[in-house]
Amino acid sequence: MKRLMTIIILLCIWVRSSGQPTAGTSGLLNTPSGDMLSDGTVIAGANYLPENVTLQPRFDYNTFNYYIGMAFLPFMELGFRMILFRDPNNELLHNQDRSLALRVRVLKENKFLPSMVLGGNDIYSTTVSGGSQYFKSVYIAGTKNFSAGNNILGITAGYAPARFSKSGFSGFFGGISFSPSFFRPFTVIADYDTQNFNAGASLLLFRHFFIYGSVSDFDQVAGGIAFRLFPKGTKTP
Repeated sequence: MKRLMTIIILLCIWVRSSGQPTAGTSGLLNTPSGDMLSDGTVIAGANYLPENVTLQPRFDYNTFNYYIGMAFLPFMELGFRMILFRDPNNELLHNQDRSLALRVRVLKENKFLPSMVLGGNDIYSTTVSGGSQYFKSVYIAGTKNFSAGNNILGITAGYAPARFSKSGFSGFFGGISFSPSFFRPFTVIADYDTQNFNAGASLLLFRHFFIYGSVSDFDQVAGGIAFRLFPKGTKTP
């Protein structure tokens, strides 16, 4: 019965939600991709995150995050994220952990080759010792998009070496996305984030608003909303 209810919730999410990466940078649901924001794009948003999605053993509870990101060069993307964590004295979400993400495209997608991105999460600490850096990781991700009858299918694969990770995000990851020709603002997404399988969808509303929802391992529901400002002349679905 629990699995059936989860599937029903997921189907409802597919009808009305949108895919926005939980970390606030370009990607699928809970994994990075080789795609990049258009140069000059600014994005801000917030997410509800169940414990499965944080990929950090110390965050073994449901929480929220909010973020702002920008692609200020054609090949570079920067994101700043705040995630709420519990006060050990009363278990309320009174504290916040800051993290900075950087993504650099090393290969632009063409007819034969995928786009490739080198990225890092929680890459900087204000303390000499390196601070907590709960979400520190580095990765390489590649994405190839295929078009058939104006339907868009994206395939992503990547790797995050455990040696450079302080979170649960380490190992191989990947996923797919699909945008139908009859309703391009809508995208169905599925990914594997090195720990869990996630499935959900994203929707672009009024050119600037994205909403998304997903289910992690048919067990926990995540969701969020974001606002994007595109450079003048940028085409959106």
